[in-house]
Amino acid sequence: FCHAALRKEAPSSSIGGSGSRSGLLQAVFGCDDCRRISQLRAILEAAAISKASGGERRLAACASACESVERVLQDAGLGEAMREALALESEARLQKSRLPPIAAAS
Repeated sequence: FCHAALRKEAPSSSIGGSGSRSGLLQAVFGCDDCRRISQLRAILEAAAISKASGGERRLAACASACESVERVLQDAGLGEAMREALALESEARLQKSRLPPIAAAS
């Protein structure tokens, strides 16, 4: 899943490559104030605590790929934008997970 998500956003030549890798990863994952990588991180965190996640090796590989992208963005000076985007994404996912209040019968 993770490599598919990364490849969807960035051509395969950019993953595991040369110095241009960093620029392409910044362009793909840093261009939207780091929302894409933060969404992926939030999904990974949710999957890690899910009892139904039976693919621990795949989850670990995806987390490793995500951490690599995060390091590139951090090195590019986007650390603060990543932290802000992750906080917003975490809050949005928390809001979605809450059930609406039950209306009292009149």
